[in-house]
Amino acid sequence: MKKLNFTLMTILLSVIVNAQSSWTLSNTGFQQGFNVTDFAIAQNGNILAIGTKIVTTPAYTSTPAIYKSTDNGSNWSSVSTTGLSNHNYLFNGICSVNSTLLLSAANNSQDYAVYKSTNNGSSWTLSNTGFQQGFNVTDFAITQNGNILAIGTKIVTTPTYTSTPAIYKSTDNGNSWSVISTAGLTNHNYLYNGICLANSTLLLSAANNSQGYAVYKSTDNGSSWTLSNTGFQQGFNVTDFAITQNGNALAIGTKIVTTPTYTSTPAIYKSTDNGNSWSVISTTGLTNHNYLYNGICSANSTLLMSAANNSQDYAVYRSQSVTGIIDVGLIENIIIYPNPTNDLLTVSIDGQKTILITNINGQTCKSLKTYDNTFSLSDLPTGDYFVSIFNQDNKLLTTCKIVKAK
Repeated sequence: MKKLNFTLMTILLSVIVNAQSSWTLSNTGFQQGFNVTDFAIAQNGNILAIGTKIVTTPAYTSTPAIYKSTDNGSNWSSVSTTGLSNHNYLFNGICSVNSTLLLSAANNSQDYAVYKSTNNGSSWTLSNTGFQQGFNVTDFAITQNGNILAIGTKIVTTPTYTSTPAIYKSTDNGNSWSVISTAGLTNHNYLYNGICLANSTLLLSAANNSQGYAVYKSTDNGSSWTLSNTGFQQGFNVTDFAITQNGNALAIGTKIVTTPTYTSTPAIYKSTDNGNSWSVISTTGLTNHNYLYNGICSANSTLLMSAANNSQDYAVYRSQSVTGIIDVGLIENIIIYPNPTNDLLTVSIDGQKTILITNINGQTCKSLKTYDNTFSLSDLPTGDYFVSIFNQDNKLLTTCKIVKAK
């Protein structure tokens, strides 16, 4: 088994990097005109896509919804929004942490709220304790030590317009929240757009009110932040991040220029060093929706991204080569979740299997033959690991990089 593991790791490490990005439409089941704002992987392995359908004629209407995919984004079906009726105007961000889903929502009276679900999104209850009234959460992230961060902005329109961004922290799966320091972010204190954990580093996109955009990083679970813009085109506004299967960070967004004429140029950037530097990558396949990129999510070997053109036409795309893992005949629909995790890990395949966990140096950290779908990583130190699943004939089914948090 150790010899097999060494061979596997040699193959994996030799094919990581520089795979060509390629995207294909993945809209089956969505209502026409539905704009996805964010994705999350539920505890049962399903992918949830939240968003809103906005119609401007003959009258303006906004109808938020949640869709579910059980096949890595190939097909989608609408699910219930039980419990969300008081904030049924916009759904902004969603996050999965252990067995809990968190969702930010708004109504048309500038009233904002965070909801939680403990049954994979079947029903929702308010989870606002500690938030300042009117605070609009735009995104969530899980820190290396297992806390949840919620970023967002409070916008007041009367008597004068003010925008006050902030970061809140939860240590109890979103039941209660407390505001934390934003040390280092003073030059971009107008809007916070997206946040993500890249191994042990947090990445955050922010803006000031002069169309100045920036990405910051934190290596101390959000206590302090430093600029991490190397490689980005000036004025590029990051809207979301994702971590690919091989551990690279992707940043999607748009450069908007207002003078002398209005132009919108979306792009995708990649970082191979936890956000220290960035390089633009191909957007092959996305030419029909090249106005805005909204949300992105990594579901094991599949990336999902929502995009729009300037005719209010919205779409979801999927990619399986941008992760940087060349196809070695693995079964793509096995899901390993949650990621990051601080203890339990679940694999979505029944029957007898061998689970092999190795560190980034190829050393075996855990190996077990089991019929169980859920197992514990509590005995492993924090860090990055490869989880490989073999069937009862020792055939490799899939390999996924995961993060063990504190």
